[in-house]
Amino acid sequence: MFKDATVGPFQLKSTVECATMCTGDNSCCTASYDKITRQCLLTSLCNPETMISYSGNYILNPYKVAKDLCTVEPAKPHDCGDIVCKYISGIYHIYPSTTYPIMVYCDMTGPKWTVIQRRVNNKVNFYRRWEDYKFGFGHLAWNFWLGNDNIHTIVNSRSYMIRFDLEDWAGNVRYAEYETFRIGDESSNYTLTLEDYDGNAGDITGDSGTAEIDGQPFSTYDRDNANYINLFGQSCADQNGGAWWYNKCGLANLNGFYYNYYNYPTSGFTPMQSIGTLSIVVSH
Repeated sequence: MFKDATVGPFQLKSTVECATMCTGDNSCCTASYDKITRQCLLTSLCNPETMISYSGNYILNPYKVAKDLCTVEPAKPHDCGDIVCKYISGIYHIYPSTTYPIMVYCDMTGPKWTVIQRRVNNKVNFYRRWEDYKFGFGHLAWNFWLGNDNIHTIVNSRSYMIRFDLEDWAGNVRYAEYETFRIGDESSNYTLTLEDYDGNAGDITGDSGTAEIDGQPFSTYDRDNANYINLFGQSCADQNGGAWWYNKCGLANLNGFYYNYYNYPTSGFTPMQSIGTLSIVVSH
């Protein structure tokens, strides 16, 4: 909850990022974004129609968050696709397990997706331990990994597809979808199943044994399951500065180093260059 009516400013890259931050906070009703200073203000007030930005300029038509469009509480949803009467992207509780609910970010802009990873800047370190990737880290409306235990719990009991949405620093937007996605539990090192590719970002399952990640276990710098060491004595997690289902370091590095540059090819899919924004979402 906000202690004051307005919080900020936050230095963001776009109106969309500012709006996303607002939808991810239940206390936020209105967001104001200054395109000149690239500063975002969040407020718990739903009026007035204009709001003074941090720089002193008026921002017309601020993004307004419509809260709780449905008056009937739905049954406990297994994932975001089961939330039938809410249409605003944001943070929701889902109940894929009878043991405990999971807080997730739901992308409701079209088909309803459950977001398992998002990166929009370098504010969150993704070069982390096994335990961090097990339980998850970051902010659900910002940069985060949902947690391998949570991901396994969500996708284990139904058939799921997965989608990768990526934009590089040159403004190229691409996607990759796989009709089949699941991961095992921790005892299997979260072994990945990924099948039936469609998209224009490149197939990270690969067409040869040197790149294929289907069937690979998850690896972090403190728990290397890739069994590959480069010429400098580094594991794939060390080399790429992240954690992933590596096979000889593979074609994708979506949890790796975040470069604020264009010409680093190892942080995304081939043939893209380094990624500016990306999200990984699942749906049944």
